[in-house]
Amino acid sequence: MGFTWIAALALVAAAPPAAPAPRTDYLVARVASPAVVVRARPGGAALRQLGRRTEFGSPQTFTVVRKRGRWLGVVTSTVANGRIGWVQRSGLRYRHVSIKLEADLSRRTLTAKRGDAVLRRIRIDIGAAGSRTPVGRYAVTDKLPGGRFSPVYGCCILALSGHQGSRRLAIHGTPSGTVPGHANSEGCLHARTSDLRYLMRVTPLGTPVFVHP
Repeated sequence: MGFTWIAALALVAAAPPAAPAPRTDYLVARVASPAVVVRARPGGAALRQLGRRTEFGSPQTFTVVRKRGRWLGVVTSTVANGRIGWVQRSGLRYRHVSIKLEADLSRRTLTAKRGDAVLRRIRIDIGAAGSRTPVGRYAVTDKLPGGRFSPVYGCCILALSGHQGSRRLAIHGTPSGTVPGHANSEGCLHARTSDLRYLMRVTPLGTPVFVHP
C-alpha cells in the first residue's frame, strides 16, 4: 500500500519541533542607577562601587556572561584578567550586540565578526616580549579620541576591560597611523587609522573581545 498524505501529515504532527538556532549576539548591561556594587561572587565581598560613567567618561557598560538568580556575572575592569564580577540585576538597562572581535596573536590579526560571518580582518601589532598581550576574554569599555591623551595613541582608542600589569589594555593607533608589523607594544593591540575608525563606528560598548594565542 502506498504512503498516503494522511500518514505523512501524522508523521509531521508527531515530529518534535526543531531546536532553536543558537544565539550569536551578546547581552550587555548599562548602569542606569546612581551606582552598582561589583562583588567577587553573588552576595559576596564588595570589590568596588561603580557609577554611571567610567573613569574615562563613557557610559558604564558590562558584558553579561553568567546569570544566577538576581545576580549577573559580568566582564569588568574591576577584576583581574580571567575573572568576572557579580552585580545585581536591578539598576541596569539591557541590549544585545551582534559584533565580536577576535585577536589571533600568532597571526597578528584582529577579526570583526557577526556570528560566524567575517566583517573585516585587520592587521595588528601586539605586545613585545617583556609585555606580551594577555590572552583571554575582555570587553570594550570606552571609545576615545587618541589625541585627548597623547599623539602616541594615534586617532582612536578602544579601551578594554583587561590589564597588562598596572596598565589597561586597549586597541589603539600609532603616531604614523600605520603598523610596522612586529611585536612592539606594551601589551596593547595596534591597528591602522582606517581600521580603527571602522571599529569605532561598528563596535558598541560592551562588545566582547577574545584574544587567542
